[in-house]
Amino acid sequence: MSVIQSFKKRQLKKQVEQKAQVEKVIEKSASDQQSGEQKNEALTLLAKLLNVAEQDAISAATKYIESNIAFFMNDADDENLKKVDIDIQVDDAKAELAESASNVNSAASSVEDATSDLAYQASDIANATEELKEAAAEVKKPSEEAQKSSSGANKSKQKQSSKK
Repeated sequence: MSVIQSFKKRQLKKQVEQKAQVEKVIEKSASDQQSGEQKNEALTLLAKLLNVAEQDAISAATKYIESNIAFFMNDADDENLKKVDIDIQVDDAKAELAESASNVNSAASSVEDATSDLAYQASDIANATEELKEAAAEVKKPSEEAQKSSSGANKSKQKQSSKK
């Protein structure tokens, strides 16, 4: 905001200086008007151009000059304000882009963490599966031995009963 205010102050200062110069020119032309016929011709032409009386020509010209200068100054102010607005919008867009990039980096880090956790969980699942296979194999071994021993006992009993 201070940039805009300082710009307006400079423009106002320029405007005041231009008005002072216009007044000097008017005073000089008024004194020159009295001094020569050439000046009278210029004053007459100015009066015809502005469609006013000769005695009012200088004041009418001053009004036109001041309004024209004010018009151009307003255009310059508007242009500079538009430039400042555009600069502010660009800065805002840069800030939003930086924030978005930060959010993307954060999300990527979260995905990395989740991937790492999944890898550890998969490893744990593989280890548990291996342990279950080993346990199942151990459970099968004693039952097979028990079946073999029980079927062998049955055979020997049958042999004993056949002897009788």
